Amino acid sequence: MSYNGWKNYETWNTVLWILNYEGLYEQLTVKCRRIKNVEMRWDAGMAMLFCNDAFLDNATPDGVNLEKGSVVDWDEVANCFNEILDEDLQ
Repeated sequence: MSYNGWKNYETWNTVLWILNYEGLYEQLTVKCRRIKNVEMRWDAGMAMLFCNDAFLDNATPDGVNLEKGSVVDWDEVANCFNEILDEDLQ
C-alpha cells in the first residue's frame, strides 16, 4: 500500500525526517556534494548507511526501524537523494 506518493509509510517517514530536519538536510547536501565530485550516484546501500548513521538506535525519532530487513524502500530513498544530487548544489 502506498503512502503520500511513496511506497509505504516507513519510506515516506524516513525521507520526511531527512529533508525537514535542518541538521540532517545539511548533512545530506554535504554528502551529495562529495558524491557529485567523484561522479557517483546514490544507491540503496549508501542511502541505508546514511540514514542509519543519521539517527540514533537505527530508527527515526518516531520509531521507524531503519535496520537491515526493514520495510523502508531504500531504492526509493536513493532516488530521492539523487534528485537532490542533480540539483544545483552550491
